[in-house]
Amino acid sequence: MRRQLVVVFVVLTIVAVATNLSGPTMALEQGPISRTAHPPQTVDTSKLSEEATRKEASWTKRQNAHLCALGDSLTAGGHYNQLTGRYQETPYLSLLKSKYGGIPGFTKYSIFGYPGKNSEQILERAVRVVKDRRCDVALVMAGTNDVYTVSKSATEVIDTVGQIAKALSPPSHIIIIGLPRMNFTLLHKGEKAYCHGRESDVVEALRREVNEGLEQLGYRFFSTDTILHDADHLTLWSDCLHYSPQGYAALADFIRSQLLVLQ
Repeated sequence: MRRQLVVVFVVLTIVAVATNLSGPTMALEQGPISRTAHPPQTVDTSKLSEEATRKEASWTKRQNAHLCALGDSLTAGGHYNQLTGRYQETPYLSLLKSKYGGIPGFTKYSIFGYPGKNSEQILERAVRVVKDRRCDVALVMAGTNDVYTVSKSATEVIDTVGQIAKALSPPSHIIIIGLPRMNFTLLHKGEKAYCHGRESDVVEALRREVNEGLEQLGYRFFSTDTILHDADHLTLWSDCLHYSPQGYAALADFIRSQLLVLQ
């Protein structure tokens, strides 16, 4: 009888652990949230394709739309805790939903952030996973790891992100988020953190070239250059690549302001 009770207890424990591990994809870690308001950019439709313009007019009239975010660790909200050094996640889409209650017209939010993945790996997941979720609007920020490691040319990154957009559209209306600035001056415990000896001027030149090409793909393009940058490089980043919770909150504020302009 005692052996049977032990077996039952072990089974119940395994079930409980499995239940905890299968939680929602939009787990939100509470952290300091920036209250800075960012003025919306001027909406320029001259670079949108006819198809993108038509789809945009369609989703802005929806009342139960599905908003998705696809990308790497910056979409997952990855950052390193400055006190413990541990990797944590504070997705900007989760912050947008918790801080503002979401965006009018959107009732479903999904995060597809794949830390460490390059644009080709994100393309594979876009085809295999994200397309079937039928996102009305897909926020795509891919190519950060290609640029950070200087492992692909600008043309290759631009082409792959274009393939991601085509893989999701239809049914999704695509909004491409430009690759944000990377921070090579942040010091952590007296040494450059997670920079791996990258040459900042080389990476920055490649990032700018990629963004210029992404803006010409014919999809709505959001540039983050005016908001995710501070003079001391100490507030918005947790290391050379990842943002701090404040940085992700600033990104959430920015994305919200841009989506509201489109409505």
